[in-house]
Amino acid sequence: MAKKLRKGTAKYLLQNSIESVLTAVEIYNKPKTQFKVQSFIALMIIGWTKALHSYFHSEGIKYYYKKKNGKFEKIDGEYKSWEITKCVKEYGKFDESVRANILFFIALRNKVEHRDLTETDIDMITFGECQSFLYNYETFIMEEFGEEYSINESLAFALQFSTYNSLEQKKSQKRQLSKELLDIKQFIEKYKTALSDEVFESQKYSIKFLIIPKISNTKRSDLSIDFVKEDSLTTEDYNTITAVIKDKKIIQEAVNAKRYKPSKVIEILRRIFNMNSEVKFNASYHHPKLCQYYKVKPINKTDNPFDTKTEYCLYDDTHDDYVYTSEWIRFLVHELLPNPMEKFIEIKKELEGIK
Repeated sequence: MAKKLRKGTAKYLLQNSIESVLTAVEIYNKPKTQFKVQSFIALMIIGWTKALHSYFHSEGIKYYYKKKNGKFEKIDGEYKSWEITKCVKEYGKFDESVRANILFFIALRNKVEHRDLTETDIDMITFGECQSFLYNYETFIMEEFGEEYSINESLAFALQFSTYNSLEQKKSQKRQLSKELLDIKQFIEKYKTALSDEVFESQKYSIKFLIIPKISNTKRSDLSIDFVKEDSLTTEDYNTITAVIKDKKIIQEAVNAKRYKPSKVIEILRRIFNMNSEVKFNASYHHPKLCQYYKVKPINKTDNPFDTKTEYCLYDDTHDDYVYTSEWIRFLVHELLPNPMEKFIEIKKELEGIK
């Protein structure tokens, strides 16, 4: 149940939090602003931190670090408050998707603050996460403090210019090979790969927009923009939207969607672990050994081909081979950390019975 804040520290902290978030959105939506995404991330983290401090204060929770003797730490005479990572942990009520979204931006802030990147480069690969970062904040504020502190009426829908965006996207794609951006892209790809499918596909982690013109006859008083929650759409609604986008051709479910061949699995692993071409980590030798060691599929041709660990591997009866899931890739990333080649040598020795 939302709490009623009176005048005092908790209300002051919440007001500062909202001001920080509104400034973050203003900068993000301002055309031609330099470092807008970096500024948005920094100000949003400040806003989140102050909002959580406000919650702790209203609950009578001391959100300060303590020394070993039990006394509170001080810096320049002020108590050392919990930073956002500690706040998220101590709050303990965020679901996995919201927590993953916040932790993503904490790590990303540390990555981008010392790099020379344009706002378009980062914007292209973090747009959905940025939207969720803001909407999760709005949800937290309304749930803990009430709708009177809602900020959605203070926000405007950012205008999008498709021609300008298309041109900027092409320019940005040419910059994708820069050393600075490659590092950021590898970090983001590695972070996303480690997420479960449930979290990655959640709107709380990254919002996915589908924007199409509203061309049906409407009342003159209707709003130009209506936001519809995805969980309120029916199957018929989705089919209608798909038909509009694909020139009225209904898209059927693809065979082996989100399934990977061994070569693709190894390619992704090489990219995640930043292996150069000199590292002979390949699909024809290493992948079968990994499958054998972790027993994800039958080893002998006489065995039942369908006898697989289905969360990792599936038998394709049409092509008489196997395809692998994103869960298999995430599993291997976790298992092969921190050095995949050293780990593989251990696996090879165990398979050969060498102690």
